[in-house]
Amino acid sequence: MLRAVNAIVATNGADRGSHELKRLCEALRKAALTHIEHENALLGMILHEPATGGLAPEFLKVMSEAVVSEHIEEHRRWLGDLDSLIHRLCSSFDVQWQVLRLELCSWFVDHAVGYDAHLKAVFQAMENDTPDVYRRACGFPQKS
Repeated sequence: MLRAVNAIVATNGADRGSHELKRLCEALRKAALTHIEHENALLGMILHEPATGGLAPEFLKVMSEAVVSEHIEEHRRWLGDLDSLIHRLCSSFDVQWQVLRLELCSWFVDHAVGYDAHLKAVFQAMENDTPDVYRRACGFPQKS
């Protein structure tokens, strides 16, 4: 996603109605959707993995259904914000490019720092406490 954000920012707002900018925005939306779908799948697996699957008590303390549900709902809002921003990036000539560029960077950083950073600790605990579950959730081959 960061590459897509950087590519849009690098256009400096030139040819805002252009096919190239629309293509870059579509690539960003696709990357964001892929990120959301993958993360939601991981979160769903965490919630539905039975305790007998090896989830350690420490891990269970870190994760709660309320936090997961809130994060998944935030993904919906985050994607809606991106759709609105993409529309403005590609069609709104009355808004200064610098303002939109800052909004785009803020959109990305707010999610990465405000929402995904706390999940890093959860995924690290999962990787340490239940490596088999973690590997399966990430789609890695199981160790023999």
